[in-house]
Amino acid sequence: MPDITMCNGETCPLSETCYRAPQSGTVPNGRHQSWFMEEPYWRDGRGPTVCDYYWKIDPPKEEE
Repeated sequence: MPDITMCNGETCPLSETCYRAPQSGTVPNGRHQSWFMEEPYWRDGRGPTVCDYYWKIDPPKEEE
């Protein structure tokens, strides 16, 4: 695992495509992993979720 700050992102709608979230398949280091204390995203109720730390990854392509 690279040395990045991970996000638990349990309620984040972006977590499945964010490199920082375990839901995307990124495996955290069990012993020395930095985590955000609070989820860094926000919603204002008028638009989509916004996160300054979002690190987009493309989901793996399924073989045909």
